[in-house]
Amino acid sequence: MRKPRRSLAHMSTTLLCSTSTPPCCTVAVPQVGDVYDATVKSIMPFGAFVEFLPGKQGLVHISEVSWKRLETLEGVLNEGDKVKVKLIGTDPKSGKFKLSRKVLIPKPERQDRPAQ
Repeated sequence: MRKPRRSLAHMSTTLLCSTSTPPCCTVAVPQVGDVYDATVKSIMPFGAFVEFLPGKQGLVHISEVSWKRLETLEGVLNEGDKVKVKLIGTDPKSGKFKLSRKVLIPKPERQDRPAQ
């Protein structure tokens, strides 16, 4: 007898299968902290929706695209672009995936302003 599974948000990216599940029916489960190659599916004023696993989409909020403050994603991301993203969380109520591109980019060193 198998133990009951916990919420999918707590499981690692693995192939879920049982002895009765054929190999064609396995499912990858996203794990917070994993990095994925994603494709930009749509651009919104607040961020970009990307597909990071087959059939799995999540939001890269505009604040998680770059270390620079962005007013718009115009010229930064376009539909169809391939980007690396990291799963940084899931919404506990809706189960939606929160992704970041920024955490995979080195943080620029802070440049102090010259004294005037």
